[in-house]
Amino acid sequence: MTPEDASTPDNLASESHGIEAFLEGTVGLNFRSLRTLADLFWIPVRVFRTYADPRQTRYMPALRLWLGLTVVMAVLTYFFGDQGDLIRRAIGNWPDAQRDSFLQQINGDLDGFAEAYGRIFPTLQPIIVGIGMIVPVLLTALFSRDLGWVARINLSYAVLNAGSVLGLITFPVVVQHPEWGMWAILPVALMYWLTFYRGAPGTLATSQAGRIVKASLFTSVTIIMVVISGFVTVIASLILAAREVVGG
Repeated sequence: MTPEDASTPDNLASESHGIEAFLEGTVGLNFRSLRTLADLFWIPVRVFRTYADPRQTRYMPALRLWLGLTVVMAVLTYFFGDQGDLIRRAIGNWPDAQRDSFLQQINGDLDGFAEAYGRIFPTLQPIIVGIGMIVPVLLTALFSRDLGWVARINLSYAVLNAGSVLGLITFPVVVQHPEWGMWAILPVALMYWLTFYRGAPGTLATSQAGRIVKASLFTSVTIIMVVISGFVTVIASLILAAREVVGG
């Protein structure tokens, strides 16, 4: 093959398709996912209006996109420290009496516990967060009764996706400074609010005041459910990992 042949449109299209197939097969993402995320940040109103149309095919379904982002998060934890490393570090910062009592309960096998926790947490997290997102989805039914449930799910997860991308960006910093973890929720909440506020016209709100009130309410409910889901995931993972280690 000559150099000229390698750069023909057909070959470039084939290479582009190959890259897209690799991304989708590896992390569940493709170029449509990237376009969806880009438009969600730059022109969210177009994404919202497209999701409101049940015939939409321009953008990746928001729930599927969110599941792809959870895979990206799992990849990041591999490089920056998985959940097992994070919980081991957290236990090291517990008060001595609490830490010693816990180690006694798991027969001193902190490494085994951390390994089990690192496997259990990422499995439970999308399930529990998904259950928690039922509440924001139901809230959108109060905002607009004309939308179908598929549209409500897409719109709710579109907001969640915007915050999730910001969470991915800040994740390496939080890993290095766990004490900043609670503060990291603030920029995510702001991203929820801005995405809803900018995307809502014509779908979830018809007035300026409505956009402000509904964005604030949706953000508050979503943040509460995300925090509760995270807390439940941690507790459930601690319990299941401890039971696995002690053979219970």
